[in-house]
Amino acid sequence: MITVDIIEAVKELYAGSPEKAAIYDSQFYMIWKNNDDVPLGVTLSDLVPERPTQVYRLPIEKDILCQCRTGCAVRIKPLRRDGETAAYLLLFYGSEDIQQLVSHSEKLKENEVVTGNLRSNLSRIFLTLEKMKKDLGFSFLDTNREILDAVRTALSTVTNRAYVDRAFSPLKTVSAEDISGLLGFIAGEVRPLMENGGCVLTTDIERSVFADVDLKLMEASVLNLLVNGLMYSSALDKAISLTLRRDGPRALITVTDNGTSANLSRIRSLSVYAGRELEYKNCECLGLVLARQTCLQLGGDLTFSLTPAGGLSAVMEFPCYPDGVPAEFRNARKYSPYTSLDPQTCILAKAVIGSEDSD
Repeated sequence: MITVDIIEAVKELYAGSPEKAAIYDSQFYMIWKNNDDVPLGVTLSDLVPERPTQVYRLPIEKDILCQCRTGCAVRIKPLRRDGETAAYLLLFYGSEDIQQLVSHSEKLKENEVVTGNLRSNLSRIFLTLEKMKKDLGFSFLDTNREILDAVRTALSTVTNRAYVDRAFSPLKTVSAEDISGLLGFIAGEVRPLMENGGCVLTTDIERSVFADVDLKLMEASVLNLLVNGLMYSSALDKAISLTLRRDGPRALITVTDNGTSANLSRIRSLSVYAGRELEYKNCECLGLVLARQTCLQLGGDLTFSLTPAGGLSAVMEFPCYPDGVPAEFRNARKYSPYTSLDPQTCILAKAVIGSEDSD
């Protein structure tokens, strides 16, 4: 059983961070700060609401970003233990920090536009090649498979690059989400692809698991782990399992393949972004970085282990609501099936590399 206290995990995460971070207890008194530049004695009355009639009261249930009467801006994130708000993470921003955030936001939006346009054009090329393949028959496919594979790889890389930028950004959007419903939807969308690739996908998803997550990052992370299982499993008859369990206040998403030759140390090193050796290669491994950072920014982690046969088991672990549906959750989200130009489909595109295409 994984027993990581959320407050201690946040302390470890921000201890060496250049950001000005503090932890306040449930009564909004400071109990920890990561450096001497953190403002002291900030109270609820110091927070400037967005509307004149608005008043901040305890407990604060959702992330808020507001001005402070001391002259800085502050982001407040509730830290929950056993479903109850146990403390708050406060991130302080001075005028220079705010300008950097604005610049970062503008740069992130610019990157999203550029990568989105590139993804759209690559998708158009891919769809055109697929049409030509059907019109011209196997002679085209046999002589131009490398073109298709290159486009698929580019689609996945460009899409994951945008998601990694989002994962490392301070501007993520976190909300209470039905993780069980999300995984069930993903499994339904991915299963036909798995079957076309000669792979059996099994699921064991516990119901009513809810967590505060960035939905887009969580979906992209799970898709990447599933795609990696399909691509890199060494088994002839491939099988992948997707499971979800709630272990007290922690959610565990596990993706396991039935391979026999996973290199555990290399996989662990590739999931770490900072300081790893960068090189030009067909396998950019951004999906592992994305999945790990998605967990870390929630106060969790991505871990790996080997099955007895030598296959890989990847576990995304992060805080969740221990008692089912949270008060903040209103309505079940309705998902739309993936289409050819969706980011999710672009992530999945690389899964068909090296597989036998069919008409």
